[in-house]
Amino acid sequence: MGLWGRIRGSHTDAVDKHFRLIDRATEVTSASLVCHEDTWSVLTQVPAFRLDELAADRITHLEGRLVQVELSGPLLVNVLDVTAAYDRYTSRLRSKRLHKPDGALDLAKRLRAAIAAALEGVGPEGNGPIPTIRLDEPAVTEQ
Repeated sequence: MGLWGRIRGSHTDAVDKHFRLIDRATEVTSASLVCHEDTWSVLTQVPAFRLDELAADRITHLEGRLVQVELSGPLLVNVLDVTAAYDRYTSRLRSKRLHKPDGALDLAKRLRAAIAAALEGVGPEGNGPIPTIRLDEPAVTEQ
């Protein structure tokens, strides 16, 4: 049995879910991430995400200090792998009662959940509209 067989053979529900997400992400050519510009700034500071390498023409500034960022399928796969590793890391720390709140790790968890929700609508072979990953909504001001 090869490495993937051993990995899949010793899987848990979380690993199964991760592989399903990865499979969906590999079928996507591109996705659109919408978030607050400050959220985007924090995400680009996580080196493992490789988001700081994106060309400026893939980032559009919207109203309400939001940005829309075009992400490729391979970049989504990378972000999902990194956030899964963060999840495992924080789970181990929590089990040893060593975990201290960390905004970047919590944001990574939110990003993973938002990607998963956006990929739910992706059909076989990536058919369908370009998925939109929403991390933040525009602020509503009272008048």
